[in-house]
Amino acid sequence: FTAEVSNARDPFESTISFNSIAPQTGGTTISMNNAIDEEIENSLHRGLLYYSLSFVPSPIADPEHPYRGITVKVNRPGVQVITRKGYYAISSPPPAHTVRENLRAAGFDIGTAITSRISFTGLGMLAGRYGSDQYLLQVNTGDIDWEAETDGTATAHLLAVAVALDAKGKPLDKAVQEINARVPPDKSPDSIPFTTIHITLAVPKAAETIRIVVRDMRTGRMGSAGFNVSEDQGPAMQTKNNKSRKQ
Repeated sequence: FTAEVSNARDPFESTISFNSIAPQTGGTTISMNNAIDEEIENSLHRGLLYYSLSFVPSPIADPEHPYRGITVKVNRPGVQVITRKGYYAISSPPPAHTVRENLRAAGFDIGTAITSRISFTGLGMLAGRYGSDQYLLQVNTGDIDWEAETDGTATAHLLAVAVALDAKGKPLDKAVQEINARVPPDKSPDSIPFTTIHITLAVPKAAETIRIVVRDMRTGRMGSAGFNVSEDQGPAMQTKNNKSRKQ
C-alpha cells in the first residue's frame, strides 16, 4: 500500500548532490566502478521490472511544508522497495473562467496521461474501433460530475484525446474533441449507464497502438484505454443499440 506523510522533512532543503537526488527519486548512483557496460546493462534490466502505483493525494495544502513524503510497503518478506520518496505539493490553479483557459489548465494533465503507461481509472471507460478511423468511447456516467441547470437538464464538460503511437511510444498523430454532454429533464444521470463519445483519428501506417484519455473538465478525473492498431475492435463493450447516450 501507499501512504502519504505530511510535514515530511524536505531532503533538498540544504545541499543537493547526485547522492541525494538519486535515492530520493527512486534511482541509484554508480561510483568507483569502471565497468560501464555492465552497469548500463544492469540499469536497463532494473528499468524493465517495475510496478506502477497511483493514489489520490490529500487536498490539504501546507505552504510552510510543501514537501510530502511517500512510503510504499509490501507484504512480501525479503524484498526491497525502491521508489521515489516524496513530492512537492503545488497549489491548484484558480478555476478557469473560459473554455480556452480551462483547456490550457488541463493541457499538462492530458499531455502526461496520454504518453504514460499507467491506466487512469478516475473515469471508468471502454473504447473500441469501428471503421478505419472511427473510435467509440463509453464512459461510466456515474463517474462524471454533472451540474443541474435551471431548465432541468444536467450538463457535463469532457475532453477526449486519442493518440496514435509507434513501436517506441512516440506520438505520431492525435485528435482532440470537447464534449458538452447533456441529460434531458425527463431523465437523470443515474438512469444512463454510459455516456457515449465518438472520435475520429487517422492512423498513420507506422502506428502500432492507440491510446485514448478522457478528462472531466470540472473535477480533473481521467480515464484511459488503449489497444493495438491490428485489433479490429477494443475490449468487449456496449453497442450503440444499448441505452448509452450518443454525443
